Amino acid sequence: MALGQGKSSVRVSKVTNHTKTNIWVIEKFLEGKFEINDNIITWTPKV
Repeated sequence: MALGQGKSSVRVSKVTNHTKTNIWVIEKFLEGKFEINDNIITWTPKV
């Protein structure tokens, strides 16, 4: 998601601690922000 162009979203069955850790790491390397709402994870790159 983070390497693709533009904003993207994915629905997951469960947001685990492993997922949250990976989101934290990706945000340290790339310019953008993940958002978690219920079971939908959205990536928005910085413009």
